[in-house]
Amino acid sequence: MVLTQALKPALKSSSSPQTFAVPVPAVSAVAFRPTRDGHAQILLATSFGIVPLRLPPPGEDLTKETRVEPPVPLRNAQHSGFDQQRIFDASFDPLSGFVLLACGHSVYGIDESNRVDCLAGDPYADDGAALTDGPAAHARFVGAQRLAAAGGGLTFVRDRCSTSRNGFVLRALHELPLPEEQGGGGTGLRAVTTVHLGAAGDVGPHTFGFCPARKSLVYATRGRALHQLMPHGVTRQLAGNDEPLASAAAANSAAAAASANDSASDDPDSAIGAASGGSGGGGGGGGGSSGAWRVAEAEPRYGLGAGGGMDAGVNPCLMWPGACSFMPFTNIQAVATDPDGSGDIYVLDGVSGSTTTLKVLRGDGQLDTLAVGLRIGPKGSGRWPRLAALPGRRLVVYGVSQHDLMILQL
Repeated sequence: MVLTQALKPALKSSSSPQTFAVPVPAVSAVAFRPTRDGHAQILLATSFGIVPLRLPPPGEDLTKETRVEPPVPLRNAQHSGFDQQRIFDASFDPLSGFVLLACGHSVYGIDESNRVDCLAGDPYADDGAALTDGPAAHARFVGAQRLAAAGGGLTFVRDRCSTSRNGFVLRALHELPLPEEQGGGGTGLRAVTTVHLGAAGDVGPHTFGFCPARKSLVYATRGRALHQLMPHGVTRQLAGNDEPLASAAAANSAAAAASANDSASDDPDSAIGAASGGSGGGGGGGGGSSGAWRVAEAEPRYGLGAGGGMDAGVNPCLMWPGACSFMPFTNIQAVATDPDGSGDIYVLDGVSGSTTTLKVLRGDGQLDTLAVGLRIGPKGSGRWPRLAALPGRRLVVYGVSQHDLMILQL
């Protein structure tokens, strides 16, 4: 069963975000967890290990106090079989208080004392492991690579699946919560199930995030539509259209590049297939994009403005007349949801690892374009961007460069 909702047609351009580049090697995951003083500690999975990223308070200039701190000293890493260089995603689970880590064949958790433990799956499993549901100790992942903690003991996991049309399948890690009269929190009892997405049960999400305001998972499968997961596996189309278009060959080939059928990589989103090219065009802003924000490309540098130069790029909507009236997205590369509860869903929409378009679907259904031709990598880049949302209207773009990440202050 698929429910659809009409998207408000106006595509507005908002004020330009401030950008800032931070040199840090090979960022593979970004998450944040609350501290005892009520602030958020941002954690990065890097070649150094798991390191905190210190930022100035929200609203203050990013050029002040931004720095990477020494790695978090993890306890029990060797005994649990934890490999710090095999982290594909991270998400904070408020029920257990753990930072959850997607590590391929297993899901790990880091508690408040920085003790790391395997929560589900088998870190020693062979690459030929089969999908298996059941109690956490018996569950098996083929390639757990994305996480989204929903709270209340539910965490969504993107796994690899050879029988899915796009190579992905949605799975859920459940933890039994304690009753409120016993103090709440988690019991440590966990199980894994496979989630079938209604009519799209043979297609899994390639990017997703849990939206606190909507209290549901929002995701993209084929690259041109945002969907919402409702109870019982019912899906609701929030924006865009995944119906195939022959004239959208460029977008289709770029979306196919995110397929998990690439056996040479355990993280297939990391590279764009040769079919998509590296022409550097960001996604089109739609019928109202003529007033979209565009400035001359700036010379990249670390600090304010680094990586944030704007290119005119190519508007794929011009490939077929009238397409943007019902296709506000060209190719959804990454999705992140506002953790502050506004209901905003941020989207990177583009067909290359060089430039992209940053859009936001507001809680009221309004789609705004925040940046067109956002420079995220060198021309010809074959890396696929990742996106994370932080408190205080900040975004992190990573995964394209192996030596830095980009912070955007909206």
